[in-house]
Amino acid sequence: MLSPAGDTVSAIGNFTSGATYNAANWNLSASYTPSSHAGQSQAHGAPSGSTLESTIGSRSKVDAHAASSTAHTLLAPTALQLPINNGAVSDVTITALGKKPADGMTVLDTANGLQWTRSLGSWYAMALTTPSAFSPTSIPSLFAWYDASQINGISAGDRVPQWDDLSGYNHHLVQPNLSNMATYRTNQQNGKPAVEFNGSTTNFYCAANISHPFTVFAVIRFAASRAANQYALFTGSQMGFASLTPGTKIVALANGAGNSFNAGSGNSVNDGTAKVLCMQFDPSADPGTGGFFMRQNGVQGPSAAIANTNSTTFFTLGSSGSTASPTNVMNGQIYEVLIYTGRLTSAQISQVESYLS
Repeated sequence: MLSPAGDTVSAIGNFTSGATYNAANWNLSASYTPSSHAGQSQAHGAPSGSTLESTIGSRSKVDAHAASSTAHTLLAPTALQLPINNGAVSDVTITALGKKPADGMTVLDTANGLQWTRSLGSWYAMALTTPSAFSPTSIPSLFAWYDASQINGISAGDRVPQWDDLSGYNHHLVQPNLSNMATYRTNQQNGKPAVEFNGSTTNFYCAANISHPFTVFAVIRFAASRAANQYALFTGSQMGFASLTPGTKIVALANGAGNSFNAGSGNSVNDGTAKVLCMQFDPSADPGTGGFFMRQNGVQGPSAAIANTNSTTFFTLGSSGSTASPTNVMNGQIYEVLIYTGRLTSAQISQVESYLS
């Protein structure tokens, strides 16, 4: 019995009060099993079968921490968003935040634009990078790209003899005749520049073969007052964007047959605003999978199966016909055109439309 006055305990001696030492009562053997505490293994428990005399004569537990216990182990996540704003991360700062440092742990310090990573017991910092903005070249099948905002070397009101292709394939649009050249305008729709066609004599021509399937995007604006049957884009296989009837619809043409998209009330083509158009043509697909369809401002019209496998050996912008004798000339403006020689997915189409909007 321990004396309330205070006994002195030695490893192998007896208690000063006269109680005897029993090694069986003090040996925390390897068979010791921690008991449960709050759902986790803990280091609190008594040796199996051991007893200690107490002042109340009942059984008691030895309060000890076993080396294998995880009851009080700090969590060690591998990725954290922590309020670390002093430009330095160490095991000390992580521990102070109640986390256990571990190799592979990543800490974001957005205040200083840093990402810290722990490796082999040390912390290393690298600058956070901002995701790059979408570019049409992000989609590998880009065939041609024309952007009025990237035309260089001319001023507002100048004629445009060549509209350079930005895809890297040099499919440049040309017009050698001064009287047939379109005009460069600045500060147009949403403050952006545009190439303007006069409705009678202007266009561009490119001698390039666009293979099937293809997906074409264009940002265009037809003038509110114009004649019928005007083409914004036309290919050698009689495919493209056109305004056949003023004020009602823009159509995507294939083999001379129109697959129309009715703009509807409040979104009519004669409202004088720019439209984001998309046309996809895949002769191997049926109507159910959208072999030929057109979209306007992100809204898709009906699809159709068009048996047109003609080779597209050239295309024009702003009209049909040749550079010397343009016909069905557009009265309006073109801001940007993207041509992909492939069938883009729905996600890719939405991505391009968002970029153009």
